[in-house]
Amino acid sequence: MQLRLLAPIVLLFFTGSAFSFERGAGQHLDDTQHPEIRGLLQSSPLEIREIFRTTNAKRSILLDRDRSLLVTDARLLAGIKFRDVMEALAARAGQSAESLFRDWWRTLGAGSDSEVSAGIACPSGMDQLQLSPFALNKNFEMQCDEGLAALVARPEGADSPIDHFIVVAALNRGDLSKLDRASQAANTSDCGEYRLVAALDPYWRRHGGPKNIVQLYIILEASIHSRSLDFCVAIQQFWANLSTAEVQKASADLSHFFLKDGWLSHDGVLDDVSDPGDFQWRRALSVEHLGAGEAPGNGQVRTNTFVSPPDHGSLSARWTLREFEFVQRNDVARLEPASLASSPQEGVTSLVSQANSVLADAIRSQQLELNAATFSRLGFTVSSDLNANQQTTGPVALPFPYVFGGNAADAIGEIANKPLTEMDMKNRITVMSCGGCHRFSNNQRLGFTDVPVMAASNDFTHLEVICNADPCDTWSVNVSTALRKIFLPQREEIMRAVLGAAPIGHQKQ
Repeated sequence: MQLRLLAPIVLLFFTGSAFSFERGAGQHLDDTQHPEIRGLLQSSPLEIREIFRTTNAKRSILLDRDRSLLVTDARLLAGIKFRDVMEALAARAGQSAESLFRDWWRTLGAGSDSEVSAGIACPSGMDQLQLSPFALNKNFEMQCDEGLAALVARPEGADSPIDHFIVVAALNRGDLSKLDRASQAANTSDCGEYRLVAALDPYWRRHGGPKNIVQLYIILEASIHSRSLDFCVAIQQFWANLSTAEVQKASADLSHFFLKDGWLSHDGVLDDVSDPGDFQWRRALSVEHLGAGEAPGNGQVRTNTFVSPPDHGSLSARWTLREFEFVQRNDVARLEPASLASSPQEGVTSLVSQANSVLADAIRSQQLELNAATFSRLGFTVSSDLNANQQTTGPVALPFPYVFGGNAADAIGEIANKPLTEMDMKNRITVMSCGGCHRFSNNQRLGFTDVPVMAASNDFTHLEVICNADPCDTWSVNVSTALRKIFLPQREEIMRAVLGAAPIGHQKQ
């Protein structure tokens, strides 16, 4: 499933209409929180220990990053089938797994006239970049993707695409917990995110599946509501327990965490029966944790795809990153497109416009965060009115998507503190975007004391599935250098601080 493309051209365009601050129903409400760098991740280990009252604690805890932070071992994931995931979501959404999946992908194309009129599908035949009915940010273009909609535009009686996805990773993103430092208590919003990654079997396209879908990753990013600091600690203890659990037990526990309700003890044990003091557990994968809840920034589903237009070869495949959220529509919840949080539309950065001026103001107001000494202190967010509906590239080459001009370029020149340069500032803003983190910031200078140069992704992905058989019954996952060398060590240090464990390198042997 490895794929290498020529460097891509970025296809991100203004509509050309007047810029308007008008929110759609699915746009992120929380403009101050970055989806990947927020909360505990922007705190020092000492600050975290003060919040969780573990400053003097030095518990000896064995943490295996491949068990407690990023699980890619097929044996541990064997208890989670993608069909089970869709069934669990459908049960909460008030519809069947097949209808939930079909309606989700019809937001990108292949809809009938009646579905388009009802506002639940993109029109068929719209494979050009033009305004889709699901463009949540009406300031910018969004693409109806006929090539990707072929996933559900299948003959009656054909096998379901749901059964051709493989769950390839589970991630503990407790580092994204949003906490109230002033009161030293958990914010009512969340205890971080807990993610599953599923990949479409790449060999299916050889055996009856859509031939134009080269790669398709689905990332379900469930935000768990916080009840107290102790509840957040119990979740982290659950993940810590996976480091030493037998394979069969670890597999069963992961399945329970994501797919079943139950009870969670203070020492991180999930069970069907409650004991005094246990926390009630609602499965991680529920519509409430993936956008349908009342709290802002309440989880999402992302897709990372390589798709060629119908009747084109795989060399014409374009990469697209999209976000979706559950939205309640009458008696059912549906997955619908959302704009990309903290990823400004490309034209905003360069074209002289009202939007460019708004971006310039955001740059000036976040001078301290953009001049941070360390990578974990970097911060840059923009109003959702500036966010792209998607980030897409074609098969030919630019080094990165953002060309800065107008007032935004002036603002960058004003805030760069020596020895940082204007290019360092541009690179820092770019790495905070979806496209930057996934590809365009690879090997770019950032100028941090701990991360002088950004380590590389796997060329558009941080997890790359490599199939060892056809069909993809046995597989492995190639983890990006950036994830191994930068992100996972940061997350382990935060997890240790939350649990009161000794810092990395100070554990008892």
